[in-house]
Amino acid sequence: MLRTRFALLLACAALLACGDDPSDPSMDELGSIRVLITTTGDTPDQNGYAVSLDGGAARTVAVDGTVEFSDVDAGSHTVEIRDLQVNCSVDEPAPSVTVTPGATAETRFDVTCPLALFDQIVFTADPGLGTGGDLHRMNPDGSGVVRIPSTDGADAFAAVSRDGTRIVFSALVSGNEDVYVVGADGTGLTRLTTDAGRDREPTWSPDGARIAFVSERDGNQEIYTMAADGTDLRRLTNEPGFDSQPSWSPAGTRIAFTSERDGDTEIYSMATDGSDVVALTDDPAVDAQAAWSWDGTRIAFTSNRNGTFDLFTMNIDGGNVQPLVADASFDRSPVWSPDGSAVVFMSDRDGNFELYRVPASGGDAVRLTDRPEFNQVWVQGWGPPPP
Repeated sequence: MLRTRFALLLACAALLACGDDPSDPSMDELGSIRVLITTTGDTPDQNGYAVSLDGGAARTVAVDGTVEFSDVDAGSHTVEIRDLQVNCSVDEPAPSVTVTPGATAETRFDVTCPLALFDQIVFTADPGLGTGGDLHRMNPDGSGVVRIPSTDGADAFAAVSRDGTRIVFSALVSGNEDVYVVGADGTGLTRLTTDAGRDREPTWSPDGARIAFVSERDGNQEIYTMAADGTDLRRLTNEPGFDSQPSWSPAGTRIAFTSERDGDTEIYSMATDGSDVVALTDDPAVDAQAAWSWDGTRIAFTSNRNGTFDLFTMNIDGGNVQPLVADASFDRSPVWSPDGSAVVFMSDRDGNFELYRVPASGGDAVRLTDRPEFNQVWVQGWGPPPP
């Protein structure tokens, strides 16, 4: 009898030594989580996504793929999807999933990636149909021209949001010029301003939260900002001379603009609340249409300081002015490429206003548009760099 009890004690000790502690979970208490990914939209994220479990190491999954986490404790867990392309979104990026012992739980992410104008040039062209101007987009080499549906009026002064999904612009409809926003595919047209005074020349803040624009609602041409939905109007300038052509810095801290406040047309910059106004140019000629480079180190602008309207660049403090384009024609409206290597502008050097591209360091300009059906072409903006 004693020998039998001793054998049982040895057996129990052996089991404990092998780790069969009743407090440890057995394989029967573990489960797994399968994550399904589906992606829809015109500009999907070709690089895929990162999916993690309970904040752990991320695993890569394709835009339409599956990833499985095994040996997961029973209970509630959080699955998170990360590294979404800037134009992509999900309804719930970090849902909770309950694991049952011995079973596989499933969750899914339905990712939506609407059309985004990555590295696309947006411009206004007058097709001679009496509308005065329609929004268009094209590739950086001038190919792939597509009309963007918007208003029935004259559309102008378009700017692309930094996620590439929205275009803000002004339109003259039924005798009144207001600011509108539309999706990159022409859907979701929304009127943002309704004042009887002209509202025009809108531009996005880098984070897409606010829009700067020019308005005559108070009897003089001044610069305002508003929330992206048209609310929270704020007046930034209040000078007798006109203020126009706002251009938001990539850092979101300054706005460059054109003003006649000192009796001459010059370029200034100010803080985004209208304070700290600094003159960037000081020349008897007309200096206007400031455009920040995407890295925030240079500003391109138009000036007739050499007798004709040409393009120049300068540092953001107004120093180191350099000629960019010099031609006997009318060159204006510079817009930087996202990588900073080139500037697109409009010119009538061949007898009609068309779009041209020139290296940011200067050199020969290449014609991008040659559309006889367009009476004139006005460059407006350049979409963000490809992800």
